[in-house]
Amino acid sequence: MICDVGNGFTDVIYAGEFKRRVAVNLQPMPEREGVETIIDDWMNVHIDADVIVCSQVIEHFVNPLPFVRRLFSSGKIVIISVPYMWPKGMEPSHRQDPITRKKLNRLIGKEPKRAQIVQDGRARRLVAVYDGTRLHLNS
Repeated sequence: MICDVGNGFTDVIYAGEFKRRVAVNLQPMPEREGVETIIDDWMNVHIDADVIVCSQVIEHFVNPLPFVRRLFSSGKIVIISVPYMWPKGMEPSHRQDPITRKKLNRLIGKEPKRAQIVQDGRARRLVAVYDGTRLHLNS
């Protein structure tokens, strides 16, 4: 199973050969063919996924660690994407800008297995891949 947490509008939910696809979002979103939609706070959802994808979400938290811990307790592989080096104030709802690789490691509590900066239109994103279910994160 693949689960997209917090941004169910992306096509990443259709990646790979998964029997089940789930999108979890706090706000209502359109139904998508072949995707089970859960409208709820991620902290209330209990899922055991092969892959958890969380794009453009953790930068909105003052303290993302409880949310991140929930991601890692729910997926064997966790992929997190954040805005890379966006200036503070560029997006008013962001609480963590600017995010560097070092800052992402601090916010997550560990280093990723792989990380890459990608160009998304005019913006850059930092995409990090973490292995392992129930990873032990720094407190």
